[in-house]
Amino acid sequence: MIANQTEPEKDSPVKDESEKDFSPQEGGNFPPRQMVQGHWTCSDCGKEITELPFEPAPDRPIYCRDCWMKRRDQRRDRGPRFRR
Repeated sequence: MIANQTEPEKDSPVKDESEKDFSPQEGGNFPPRQMVQGHWTCSDCGKEITELPFEPAPDRPIYCRDCWMKRRDQRRDRGPRFRR
């Protein structure tokens, strides 16, 4: 053994890619989403969309990432939808 190398601990199993822990930024303890491939157009800016994290409904608008983020931020600025 080389002097500066350490041996792996016997009690700690080595995790492969399928067992890795997911950080909260990646959606908590959920694995990555299955992406749907296709050819769509953003309902706001007309940008081509080739991949979505869901199967889009034909009667609903589809937004590119930039337009979706803008719309999401606008909704958050309005506050709660329903007040009691």
